[in-house]
Amino acid sequence: MRAIIIKQPGGPEQLEIKDRPAPEPKPGHVIIEVKAFGLNRAEIYMRSGAWGPVAEVSGIECVGIVRSDPDGRFAKGQKVTALMGGMGRTINGSYAELVSVPAGNVAALATNLSWEDLAAIPESYATAWSCLHGNLAIAPGQTLVVRGATSSLGQAALNIAADAGVHVIATTRNASRRPSLEELGAREVFLERADLSAEIRRHHADGVDAVGCHQRKVPPNQFRGGEFVSLRVWPESAVSDSADIEFLLPHEQELASNAGPKRREVMDLNGCQDSGGCGPRAGFSCGCRERGFQQSGRVHSPCV
Repeated sequence: MRAIIIKQPGGPEQLEIKDRPAPEPKPGHVIIEVKAFGLNRAEIYMRSGAWGPVAEVSGIECVGIVRSDPDGRFAKGQKVTALMGGMGRTINGSYAELVSVPAGNVAALATNLSWEDLAAIPESYATAWSCLHGNLAIAPGQTLVVRGATSSLGQAALNIAADAGVHVIATTRNASRRPSLEELGAREVFLERADLSAEIRRHHADGVDAVGCHQRKVPPNQFRGGEFVSLRVWPESAVSDSADIEFLLPHEQELASNAGPKRREVMDLNGCQDSGGCGPRAGFSCGCRERGFQQSGRVHSPCV
């Protein structure tokens, strides 16, 4: 099979397409014929050597069809998605024509989306789903602030929350992105600014129910309660660190961060897609912009 390998730690010029042996079937693993995969910032760290020794073939997520499952959980030819499970770090990842993934990290899909559109979903949407429904336990009628909402994860969180009946306030640094955020379900859009908290307070005197944003430091004395989830993979440049958004929260606080999506939560996305609700829209963009590997957020495997 062909695979994109990391020749040595460094920039994207260290990626090269080479022939490698196809993975052999083994219990507990599913071999997937990769049709498309998304790009993730984690893969930049892996390729650069920042995270120490990693697998030769990168890629932490993919969509494709089942080539082999010795345990019989999935049928040959079944459409699936896979993410994490050591891909790209301890085992060869999805930058290849074939990948062997632990069965617990594979989920069957029923969708008519193209492979390119489908590849934009797994990691971003599963992460956002587990933060919103797991950590924050969002409910219809609540008000949620999504900061850095034009990032890939921000768009996913906005899309999922709006589909769940939540009143979403989205923030962005670019006023021209307002229409796209409203299309994804934002009820209100605010520009990032130092006094963002005060500005939102003028429209929501009683505060909001939850905040999702990227924050490296969360001073405890800034909290007035509520629920706060830190989605640490959002780009640091997406939000203003000086905005004291935590003052918006009216109730008891709960600090939480996403420890990684679980297979159950990935499978829950099926119903979301089938209902015609949440899902990537035209112009959905991911965070990777390195040397031609960005194709409007939808990335075909060069090996396919």
